[in-house]
Amino acid sequence: MLDRRRFLFKSLQTGLLGGLHGKIGFLGLGGLCLVPILRAGPAPSLQNLREQDLRLLEKLMPAAIGLSSGGEHEPLIRQAVLAIDPMVTQLSSANRRDLMTLFDLLQCPLTRIFMGLWPSWDAAQVQDVDAMFARWAQSRFQILRLAYQSTVQILQFAWYSQAAATKAVGYPGPPDSIRPYLAQVKGVYDGLK
Repeated sequence: MLDRRRFLFKSLQTGLLGGLHGKIGFLGLGGLCLVPILRAGPAPSLQNLREQDLRLLEKLMPAAIGLSSGGEHEPLIRQAVLAIDPMVTQLSSANRRDLMTLFDLLQCPLTRIFMGLWPSWDAAQVQDVDAMFARWAQSRFQILRLAYQSTVQILQFAWYSQAAATKAVGYPGPPDSIRPYLAQVKGVYDGLK
């Protein structure tokens, strides 16, 4: 049985996560994301991802693919993160909106804390992101498990579909059976022959 404090906390958490929808971004005001504003436009030469999304994904990537740190693989991580943009374009508008909302929520300090990551993204280490992903994967809340699955899957797909990244970790590349599907997404797996 939930005590009053837990009930109020879970109610607030559910209200924040459920009430925020993909049509707006959130402006940090004193560390809290309370003021809705229109979403910033995409980064130069991209169709969907903003600069802050790229920085966020670069922080998430090492934990999603099992690297102890991103330092030596930074150029490959950046390349894989940039490959996510055409993948997002291929999503249905509802799925694209939901994914972009997840990115917005992860960048908002208040909701980021509710989702299990206390340090700011600039201060977060791979271990912090690993712990957050572990909490999401084992959460009793379906929305967090879904966030884990969608985030990790898109990051892993982006990483393992890049020829240079796969060579760096000794992965032989995608199986022949899925190569035709990879060729449909522009910019994915540039080593495809």
